[in-house]
Amino acid sequence: MARVRRGSGRHKYSALDQINRGNVRELTPAWTYRSDDMTQQPASTIECNPIVIDGVVYLTSPGLKLLALDAATGRQRWVFDPSDGKGGRGVNRGVTLWSEGADRRIFLAAGMFLYAVDADTGKLVKRFGTTGRVDLREGLDRDVFAVRFCDYSRHCFQVSQSGQKATACRSKPRQTARRR
Repeated sequence: MARVRRGSGRHKYSALDQINRGNVRELTPAWTYRSDDMTQQPASTIECNPIVIDGVVYLTSPGLKLLALDAATGRQRWVFDPSDGKGGRGVNRGVTLWSEGADRRIFLAAGMFLYAVDADTGKLVKRFGTTGRVDLREGLDRDVFAVRFCDYSRHCFQVSQSGQKATACRSKPRQTARRR
């Protein structure tokens, strides 16, 4: 088995020799999967690094659904939707697997929660956190989702995701270096 991106060099190289310069043009897609939850406005994106474990591909869709697909055929095994059909937004960098004995969990961060999903069934692992998820904001000393917006006149507004705080502030003009 080739080990890509392993070791101290983190090289994107595989010693496999089935695909080479002479035959790479002959490759064709084995299968295609369409999640049908991509949106143009507001734009959605997929930035997930999928994982393949025991012949199953685990990945997220542009709408932040967690998917399990048969690696050989692309057939959908299950879908977990953390937004319960409301349409997820944001960026997800991937999923990870944790296992101990027969207990295999896929972990997914979506929004403000970390979810533990049974790798075989796609159901929440209810004994993890609070009914299968952990609120990543709990125990923090500040509102980590506060966003500061500034317009060109240097008027700024601080708004928290919960909507509890809305303050206006005056920003100092930024000094920018000039190119010569």
